[in-house]
Amino acid sequence: MIDADLDRIDKVSEFILQVSNGSCSASQQFYLQRDGFKDFGEKLKDFPASSESRIKLEWGGLDRPWANYLLLDVFCYDPTGKSAIKVRMETHFVEPHYDKSEFFIISYPAALNILGERLSNWDPLDESTFEWHAA
Repeated sequence: MIDADLDRIDKVSEFILQVSNGSCSASQQFYLQRDGFKDFGEKLKDFPASSESRIKLEWGGLDRPWANYLLLDVFCYDPTGKSAIKVRMETHFVEPHYDKSEFFIISYPAALNILGERLSNWDPLDESTFEWHAA
């Protein structure tokens, strides 16, 4: 699920991404342009082009001065097209406020294509919450 806060005066919006694979979950706050998911969605619509296909949405950095890091890495883990999303989220705060999560969401390419279609057409101004469930 993605929640968007559009109260900013520029075209950058605050998003909160909540992700779960059923046994692990994480959430991350980050800032993107309102259409910041469009390119990622467009690429997902045609995933996979081959068994070597990889599509990434990466925000922030692994070291300071970045406060946060977010990675969604979509890839095939089997030559038959079986796919997964690697989720990595972390903050660079001091203990005990530091967080780090890394896990995988297994999904079918067709479900990822649907995610891509929906993300590329999502307008947070019309709908502030986006939800998708892996199939």
